[in-house]
Amino acid sequence: MTASISVNDGSLSVDLRGLTNCPGVISAGRFYDHGSWVFWDVHDPTKAIAIALRDEHYSKLVIEVEDPANQVSIIRESIKRPPA
Repeated sequence: MTASISVNDGSLSVDLRGLTNCPGVISAGRFYDHGSWVFWDVHDPTKAIAIALRDEHYSKLVIEVEDPANQVSIIRESIKRPPA
């Protein structure tokens, strides 16, 4: 799993089935992007992070968090630690 602060950069070409999109209010749901399923739950794009997944139904989660930079740091530290 990787984490980044890349957010809604306009590079997505998507199939909008199952996506709720009201510009400026919410983007939520699942959609098909370049051969993979992506899940979005974002109200404020400035607080969104993208998390790439491996061996899961969704290839990426794009979610809103309170403090994106801090949350990305926490996720990166967590994936560096060996499993318990």
